[in-house]
Amino acid sequence: MAQQQGKRGRGGAAAIMAVASLVLALPQPGTAVAQTTDGPAADAAPRLRTPTERGIAAFERGDWVEAEREFTAALKPARLNARTQRDTLLISLENLALARERRGNYRASEPLRAEALTIRRERDGDDKPETLTAMMDLGYARQTGRGDVSPLFLAALRGRQARDDWTGASEASLALAYARARAGRFPEADHAAGVALDLAERAKDPDARRIALLGFGNVLSLAGRYPEAEARAQEALADLPPDAHPILRARILGVIATARQQQGRYTDAAEAQTEAIRLLEGEVDGARVELAGAVNDLAIIRDHQLRLVDAEFLYRRALALATDPVETAAYTSNLGWNLHQQDRHEEAERLLRQAAESYDRLKGRLDPDGASAWTNLAGELQSQGRDAEAVPIFRDALARYEKTLGRTHATVGWTLNAMARSIAATGGETEAERLFREALTLSEARRPPGHPEITRQSGDLADLLIRTRRTDEALPLLRRVSADVLARTGAQPETGAGSDARRELDRDRRLFRLQVQAAWAAQADRPSA
Repeated sequence: MAQQQGKRGRGGAAAIMAVASLVLALPQPGTAVAQTTDGPAADAAPRLRTPTERGIAAFERGDWVEAEREFTAALKPARLNARTQRDTLLISLENLALARERRGNYRASEPLRAEALTIRRERDGDDKPETLTAMMDLGYARQTGRGDVSPLFLAALRGRQARDDWTGASEASLALAYARARAGRFPEADHAAGVALDLAERAKDPDARRIALLGFGNVLSLAGRYPEAEARAQEALADLPPDAHPILRARILGVIATARQQQGRYTDAAEAQTEAIRLLEGEVDGARVELAGAVNDLAIIRDHQLRLVDAEFLYRRALALATDPVETAAYTSNLGWNLHQQDRHEEAERLLRQAAESYDRLKGRLDPDGASAWTNLAGELQSQGRDAEAVPIFRDALARYEKTLGRTHATVGWTLNAMARSIAATGGETEAERLFREALTLSEARRPPGHPEITRQSGDLADLLIRTRRTDEALPLLRRVSADVLARTGAQPETGAGSDARRELDRDRRLFRLQVQAAWAAQADRPSA
């Protein structure tokens, strides 16, 4: 299975760590954005006379497109009178930024947030609560682009601690943890997530504690520590009150689903993700971006179950819901790999190349999801027998992973193994064997016993050993592979009960039966000692 991007693995508009506007202030019916200095517009007069008033009304009814249009109109005169009406300009910038973020367009909100922070710093200084919040908002907006946002979150953390704002400090530490995890700085991320949980406890704020648990789970998932991630998210879920906001409950379920999927427990993962989608479909306010990510994540699970047609439908639905270009690139790459599995190679290659190039343009080279997109493209070229073209792309993607996630992250195993197949196909059997073994060792350390990735990597290494007439070494691997496949077939298979899953298992059994027969035949041809 390729390195598909789930919504909590990217850090874009749907990032679970964007807690300021998307968790701590979960949208509620009737929540208004910043008002003009004239007071609450909706209650001031029967008619809505100004663009700001109309924008607020549109925002409150969840019409983000209309709200953005009206707030854009309000910003123009505010800029013309910026010297005399600086407060009005600030409000207009933050209103328009918030409307764009509700549509998932964080990249377009980033320059507005930057300008607003500059004004607040000049007017109020760096230590005022409003300035610290503006730092957080700018950090969230910049998470979808290039560069390190850690300094913004760290400054907000220190400022809030100095003010004894423990709930706000917990939020800032959690955002810092996520930023560091995205940069592959996992020990620092783990520490920051632990600090966030401690600060939430100090605040005696149950909601902050639940969010800290959820965020901690997400950071652990990014680090490839999936059982721990699931445990943290389960703790947050158990702590939720019955009247908890559906979006928060859906996010927790999403982290649980991702952790289960990465452990090969696809049926359990699909159950949690389907429930998350059900909750989000019942929400109108602010749920579009969340819903797109959840639909994409369910599609990934269906891909693993080989329910490919179902997965294709879900990917296309996620693309229809997506508004942010980074999200669109992720869903496009996932759809491309789905079409690859359906042997629709021309369309698959076009989409995979489009997604990979979009990542480089939007986020630069040092982004792990961009590396995953290029890995997917290389996998498609490999399937077409174009191994010589695939190898340099695999090598480049691996170099990107090493600079962000590190060489031992669970995500790297798939790339190492896939690259080894192409290298073996082009005659580099010695290097291929080394890479096969490294991938298998990594997966055994990061995945639970019997995980499908371990099974397939064992089979690939065994196949190479058979072709190099080292059947004594191959046979233990093949017996292990056969036992894993039979275990998945004998019980209810975790890949699902559908006919696609059964075909996958039958295919695996036929493949490994042939390998075992070939191994024994090669053994018989060897001269006696």
